[in-house]
Amino acid sequence: MAEDSSKPPHLPVGASDAMANQAPKEGFLFFDGILEGPRGDAEKLHEAVERLNAVGMVEAQLDISGGRFTLLLDDQPRPIGREEEAREEAFLAALQELLDALPDRGVVESTLRCTAIDGGRVREVLFAVDGRKLNPLARTRDANAEDLRRIPRPLPDSADLRGLPLAKAFAVVALLLVAAGFSAWRSGWVDRLLAPAETELSRDAGDFEGLLSIDVDRVWGNYEVTLTRGPSYPADAEAVRTLEEARNDLAARAAVRAVADGGRIYVQLVDGDGEVLAEEPVGLAALLTDPEGKVETRLPGRMGVRSARLSLTSGLKDR
Repeated sequence: MAEDSSKPPHLPVGASDAMANQAPKEGFLFFDGILEGPRGDAEKLHEAVERLNAVGMVEAQLDISGGRFTLLLDDQPRPIGREEEAREEAFLAALQELLDALPDRGVVESTLRCTAIDGGRVREVLFAVDGRKLNPLARTRDANAEDLRRIPRPLPDSADLRGLPLAKAFAVVALLLVAAGFSAWRSGWVDRLLAPAETELSRDAGDFEGLLSIDVDRVWGNYEVTLTRGPSYPADAEAVRTLEEARNDLAARAAVRAVADGGRIYVQLVDGDGEVLAEEPVGLAALLTDPEGKVETRLPGRMGVRSARLSLTSGLKDR
């Protein structure tokens, strides 16, 4: 980067080269890259992402799988607003809050970047991370042809389409729809939009059948899963021994111990073939002392989901 600073420079204004003649009068910015690392408190992470989205600068999406998290930002170009400087300050503060919610262990990696194009000039900001401190690195440069290809062009009006043969007019519309669909797919919103309703998902408690009850609610493309005590939840140590003795399978006995000890299990979303599409580890300690206690977690929606399942072990292939 040509310029390093703790505070990114203001958006570039004014053209300085031939590209300015091709650039639209209105400036645009877009994000790309990811932020990933060891997960901390899931609730705090979700709260930080909600504050990030409340800034209104970009739509952020949080995925938590196993012991790691990934933050994705919507890559759709958007106009540069009049209050962009204030939004930048709020965005940086919210991103730092997310980093503050992470555990000290493990490495956080960031390729998050914002590119702003205004009047033939470009400002790029790489949201680098040093430990748990946000360290934005910025530079300004002239726009190139690749930059201008990212800027959305206005749809052809009816007069433009009337001048085309019918087949070509349909082809133009089809290409525009394909481009929009591909962008939405890359952002992960298609998966969430087409994820089945919670009423279409089966609940598979597996070895936890009777010990735990599963409730699933679909909210804005995510599944919010709540675990509570089931009808066979052990009330005391004697009940635990009775349940263990009634089970010959080692995994089934381990499930009883996990419940009795308030241990960690996995909430999983699986497809019709039993493959795990997403999962989240949860601790059961909240159920030990409170008969009305709840364990809650959130998983991202997936198109192929058929069941919400409980498991003693991780089912993701890369774990």
